[in-house]
Amino acid sequence: MLTIDTGEPDSNPRMDAVRRLLSEVKVANLATSDSEGAPHLVPISFIHDDGQLYFTSRMHSTKCKNILHNNQVALSIIGTETVVLIQGTATIVGPLQTHLTPKLSRTYLNKYSRERRTSPDSVLVRVQPVKVLAGRLGRRQRRVDFN
Repeated sequence: MLTIDTGEPDSNPRMDAVRRLLSEVKVANLATSDSEGAPHLVPISFIHDDGQLYFTSRMHSTKCKNILHNNQVALSIIGTETVVLIQGTATIVGPLQTHLTPKLSRTYLNKYSRERRTSPDSVLVRVQPVKVLAGRLGRRQRRVDFN
């Protein structure tokens, strides 16, 4: 569950906006780096569950190759008024057919109103957030803690 370290109750309007953003926004920008440190930025479809983010990819994609080399990633998720910036550790969990749990599959279906497309080399990738900033567009983003 997400909490903002402000000492305020869990019904914080900013927290509600972050939860809504992670549930409703369908595209995040994922940044990885290659073996020479060059950045690679791609849009991804993602879901959020139990304080972690998940996406799928082909195992031989540039993003998966980069994650195998350096598992430190960054994501930006931008709504109409709110932005969430995440630094985290990515893990290639395994083949999509065997690692996409029914719960994650339902979460994906609820968000995107369709089944997740797959290919034989599709894998599930999990991002464990390490640092999260959130706030209104054009204003200072504040730290958010995933508990």
